[in-house]
Amino acid sequence: MLENKQLILRAFLADDLADVFAYTSQTAVAQGANFPVVTDKLSAQAFLRQLQQEGSYAVVLRKTQQVIGHLTIYPMDSRDETDKQCELGYALNQEFWGYGYGTQLIQLILARLKQQEYQSVFAVVASDNIASQQILVKNDFHAETVLHLPSVLQLENAYPIVYRKNLN
Repeated sequence: MLENKQLILRAFLADDLADVFAYTSQTAVAQGANFPVVTDKLSAQAFLRQLQQEGSYAVVLRKTQQVIGHLTIYPMDSRDETDKQCELGYALNQEFWGYGYGTQLIQLILARLKQQEYQSVFAVVASDNIASQQILVKNDFHAETVLHLPSVLQLENAYPIVYRKNLN
């Protein structure tokens, strides 16, 4: 578990279903995070199971204990054992955009990744997702051109931008 004054990052629980449905059913959230909009409780259960299987963190608002999003770390294969890399994927409930939670979320996970001796962290963002780009830039990520990452963005009217942060 990771935490600061406003957020807690923890494993997902079965009781998180209603909160997961709340944010995964939002079109803007789904498009920004590159997943299909969840339209019913059964699909939300499947999405929650996937998050649990991937070892994703539930992003919890400390004050209310509401799950407001998720963050997933995708370890990347590297030919060099001393160059440990990963990709981040995250989504936040649209009702909580603009409060600095995205920036805090990235700060929390970067501290953990540094402890785990990662050297580089990547994030892929759609060119029209300005808010997510700003979150990454605030956390000292820089735009790259390499697209050899585990996730695949399916974009209609935008293009993927790869951001990278060196942790060493």
